[in-house]
Amino acid sequence: MKKLIFTIFLCSLCPLVLVACNNDSAQDSQSQSPTPEQTPEQTTKQTPEPTPEPTPETTPGPANGDGESVYRRISAEDAHQMMQEADEYILLDVRREDEFVTEHIEGAILIPYDEIENRAADEMPEKNALILIYCRSGRRSEIAANELLGMGYTNVYDFGGILDWPFDTVRGQ
Repeated sequence: MKKLIFTIFLCSLCPLVLVACNNDSAQDSQSQSPTPEQTPEQTTKQTPEPTPEPTPETTPGPANGDGESVYRRISAEDAHQMMQEADEYILLDVRREDEFVTEHIEGAILIPYDEIENRAADEMPEKNALILIYCRSGRRSEIAANELLGMGYTNVYDFGGILDWPFDTVRGQ
């Protein structure tokens, strides 16, 4: 008799377990694809998609809405246009002194990227000044731009390297 009761108990439990499992899988499929009553925007996903890192081309302007400055990469052509249109700007070369002497963009000031923290406040006291920054290939200018942003500068544009600068340069001075 105990075996019969146990068998009936198991038989009555199996459909409940199957229904529960079926409901879980139905919920999973509903959360991943919309039902006729749902639009794609109303569906929920089990795991959130990672937020993509901002690319230089899509990074917003001087502040991100929270008052915090953000890294901005522009083309050499855009930098040249900004230089033509702006009344005042700082053109910052962050390479080594020997590289600067060999060739630089006219009007540039030199502060090597590894000296930004120690020299920027004295040589560029205006935190809201338009700063156009470059190096040889773009690596050091990105580091320096982010350093300046961390120091509170708000209007910093990195246009990469002098290798990509299609306009006139000064050599040997």
